[in-house]
Amino acid sequence: MGEIISYDKLKLMERTQQNYYLEYWQKNYSNKEIADGLGISQSYLYKLFDELGIKKRKKRGRKPNQVISSFVYNKDDTIRLLQDKKEYTQDVKDIIDSDEVIPYERYRRLKPNVRMLLILMYSKGRSFEQLTEEMNADLSYVYRERNLAIKRYQKFFGKPNNEQDTLPSDNTSEYETIEDTKKEKPERYELDLNDETVNLTLIGNYAKGKVNKRLSTLLQLLEDLDSEDLNVNIQMSVQRNNHSE
Repeated sequence: MGEIISYDKLKLMERTQQNYYLEYWQKNYSNKEIADGLGISQSYLYKLFDELGIKKRKKRGRKPNQVISSFVYNKDDTIRLLQDKKEYTQDVKDIIDSDEVIPYERYRRLKPNVRMLLILMYSKGRSFEQLTEEMNADLSYVYRERNLAIKRYQKFFGKPNNEQDTLPSDNTSEYETIEDTKKEKPERYELDLNDETVNLTLIGNYAKGKVNKRLSTLLQLLEDLDSEDLNVNIQMSVQRNNHSE
């Protein structure tokens, strides 16, 4: 089912089966790739989506949400890095050259260095909310991926001199656009990627739901690591706050 079949074969299927195939492809391919695989135009593909009641992936366009702050990076240098590491395959080249954001399910299967370049490319001119919709991913995942991409880029190429190009901290307005929760002080949250080592620091007064979100982010990060053999050291201490009236 993963490979896109011709439109002639698709239209012989029952409506429910067509819907099933198209929704699967939409999670793993761009609209252009689906249209090319079917052998139809993108406009006809959108018409097909409408007929089958499939929600179309939104195209790029400025939204009222805050645009992600700029980060200066060199695309050509990053591509040369991928070439040196033999990660610049034809599939990767096609993804980079495309104007469309690839879906989360396809994005997460790529090498970390490839994801680094893509998320930096996708962040330009978009808000976190918009990028989340286009990737069909969780907001916390997109935010975390961009932070890790910046840290990984700085590891290879050094930190930029421009203050605006540093990582946003938890108390910036950019962070507040993706975490619409009340501030609970004192608190400290850090998620650091050093090569293939993950360090999580979570200290302070947090609501239970917020702690669950942080831990979910860590679990997702571990799932994305290349290595299957992990050296794990987890220490956790939780104390219930007693609130007096």
